[in-house]
Amino acid sequence: MTEPTIQQHASAPTSLNGGAGPSQASINSPASLTGSNLVKHLEWIAYSFVDAINDRDLTWLGDDGPMSPYISQDFVGEQERIPGSSQTGFVGREEHAKFFPMILAWFPNYKIRIFDLSTCVDERKGKAVMFFNGESTGIGDLAMPSTCTVEFQRYDDGHWKMCRFAGVRGMVDGCELVSPDVD
Repeated sequence: MTEPTIQQHASAPTSLNGGAGPSQASINSPASLTGSNLVKHLEWIAYSFVDAINDRDLTWLGDDGPMSPYISQDFVGEQERIPGSSQTGFVGREEHAKFFPMILAWFPNYKIRIFDLSTCVDERKGKAVMFFNGESTGIGDLAMPSTCTVEFQRYDDGHWKMCRFAGVRGMVDGCELVSPDVD
């Protein structure tokens, strides 16, 4: 799989290894990634999800979508929900994925922007935690700040996968709840 172009701010990684040639570690040999190349890879995953949401490309939600290899089957996620719209608390991969089509139907101008990203990796344990601050726009008239954490785990095949997400606090604060016109 070729990594797509990232549409984030200039300091965001736009491809693994900053566009390094095919002879260097790539997405096809994830077990060989270490240090800053591994951090870039994990950050590429996060930015790619944000870009997919902002581009309204929800193909990644499917089990055979382009981002599917980066989400563990036992993934759990938690984020603020519109009251009464779906289950609250930590939910599995399938339920969490239902959130995005719903939020985009309710708020067609919804966008996410990451301001800063900090990734901590314990290569020996095969665990990583990413913290980022960002904002959501397109929900009401405000740009709502949010803080998120993403946890990754290295699996037996060497691939790093997202296994837990918590965040987007404040996303629905103050928004008027109006049912979308969905056919």
